[in-house]
Amino acid sequence: MSINEQLLHHFQHGSGAAKYLRNRIWGVLEQVERLFQVRSDLKRIAEAEKVAWSILEMMEYQEIAQLRRTLATIEAKETVVTEKKTDHATRTVYMFLLGVFLYDNVPEIKAQIDHTIESNKKEKMFLFRWTFASLLRDVGYLYDGQHYDSHGHAYDDLFKRAFALEYTHFDDVKQKDAFVKEIEWVWSEFKEKYMQKETTAAKTPQDLLDSLSQVLWMKEVLDGLSPSDIAEHKKEYVERLRQKDALNAYAILEGDQLPALEEYAKKVESEGKVDPSLAGGLMLFQYTSIWYWLSLRVRRAGDLNQELHAYYEYPLKVLLNDVIPACRAVAYQNISVPVALKTDPFLYLGILCEELQVWDRSMLPPAHECEWERVEQHCMGENVTVEVDAEGYVFVSFEHHEVRKKVKNKLEKRLENLNQYVKI
Repeated sequence: MSINEQLLHHFQHGSGAAKYLRNRIWGVLEQVERLFQVRSDLKRIAEAEKVAWSILEMMEYQEIAQLRRTLATIEAKETVVTEKKTDHATRTVYMFLLGVFLYDNVPEIKAQIDHTIESNKKEKMFLFRWTFASLLRDVGYLYDGQHYDSHGHAYDDLFKRAFALEYTHFDDVKQKDAFVKEIEWVWSEFKEKYMQKETTAAKTPQDLLDSLSQVLWMKEVLDGLSPSDIAEHKKEYVERLRQKDALNAYAILEGDQLPALEEYAKKVESEGKVDPSLAGGLMLFQYTSIWYWLSLRVRRAGDLNQELHAYYEYPLKVLLNDVIPACRAVAYQNISVPVALKTDPFLYLGILCEELQVWDRSMLPPAHECEWERVEQHCMGENVTVEVDAEGYVFVSFEHHEVRKKVKNKLEKRLENLNQYVKI
């Protein structure tokens, strides 16, 4: 089967995370099928955004869909044509579908990831993490080049959009409006306490990364942990974080067996760049961790409505056990250090999907479509096939030799023991 046919078949008939999704998102199979049927680049982006919206809505992250739309719009209107300019809207949806397929079909990948999930709802929590590491992984491109100045550190629109979208369970419109007003007041308190110094947009890559790495509110969040919030093997980790004078995202996302993020950030800054994956991982952790602060604040305030916590629980152990690995998988995407499946299985899956996803990537702006003589260099879905044997060993075949060689070389440099799970 071609890779698109295989992914569609899995979402229609497969078990595991694919079954979980189709049982919880009405119409998602039709949306995925339409996405694979489209051959126009811009139409494919539009269909990809519909799939992304449905998944983000299920995960209650639908406000971030606006960031994806903004990125797609910027890329479609980009006037500077480069050899590497390709869309990220469709790519990240394909990565999401591919990751679910691999998780469901490769027993060793699934086992290693499930071992890191401290919940009996393995598929649900895998999808929660994978939404970050695939659908949201490229929001960091909003901070790339000339765009970082305008998109900076502003979360106000995101939170107000979230408040308007999330609390739709109220039958009484007045009751909903009253609660939204109340939670906006708590958000204002947060801004006054932690963001009053952010009066201007970042002017340099260093400014931006310094801004995105600040998570000083995590002191309060960690102080809100009870012994039951933390699994036994997490206690030492949490205490190490509590002892730091000023918490930052680098300290929290840094893996014990992975190179320091802060050192990588300094290297990128010295080159006058913003690494989009690093910026995306920092931004996603910063934004998500604020929700845990808001939830904690509402629970502590006897005079405030308890709806935020009653309907949308934010257990702190999920922040530690699931949000951090998900954001780490985004932040480390471009760090060129070989990753082992047992060291960080979630990052391993992210890199595997990132490098495999080369098909149906439209060249932006669409003017590239006019270059018909280059069509053989542009890998389409029908140029890639994927099969899985009875033991869960994956075979991926590329019609074009140069594409296959490039993908294989990159994966062998970035992932240890690749041939134990996937054959290119």
